[in-house]
Amino acid sequence: MMAFSTASSNATLPTALRVADEMGLPPRVSRFVLTVGATANQNGTALFEGVTVIFLAQFFNVDLSLGQQVVVMLVCILGGIGTAGVPSGSLPVVALICAMVGVNPVGIGMILGVNHFLDMCRTAVNVTGDLALTTLVAKGEESGIGNRESGIGNRESVKQAVARVRREAGSGRLAGAGWGEGKSTDQSATLHPILHFRLPIPLTHCVGE
Repeated sequence: MMAFSTASSNATLPTALRVADEMGLPPRVSRFVLTVGATANQNGTALFEGVTVIFLAQFFNVDLSLGQQVVVMLVCILGGIGTAGVPSGSLPVVALICAMVGVNPVGIGMILGVNHFLDMCRTAVNVTGDLALTTLVAKGEESGIGNRESGIGNRESVKQAVARVRREAGSGRLAGAGWGEGKSTDQSATLHPILHFRLPIPLTHCVGE
């Protein structure tokens, strides 16, 4: 509602941050993504610019080639990144694109009558997209942290097992398994009776410094 009424992504930023906190999103993610997205992730603005240029081209009977349509699409994407998050901030970009493809920019006057309502709608789309992207980034961050913690736990378990093997080997318990005095055994290829799996690398490489 705040985005719809103000028609400004920048003015809605404090409200979007509060909503992100209420959704339980990490502040380190929401503060960064929403702040950048208020200016750089204006997908609703990019859609508006492209549709407006195509509409004006059809109104003035300007036949856009496939190459010109691709140019319009690319410039609209870049315009959605660089357009200021203020009311009617996309109109100068629309005028620029119209001039690039041979459409009379004067036709923007027909859009001004309904532009404020359209601006309210596209601002709501922009803010909703920012929150959706923040949620995706937060979920990905949580998944990455969980995987890293699991990997650290597995490495610590291997280190503890190797340390126990060394202690038992030093105390002579493994003499009967080929680890005692006078017997040379390749540690990387021995099926250890305690670990119950074949070590793929030498034990000295598992523990480190």
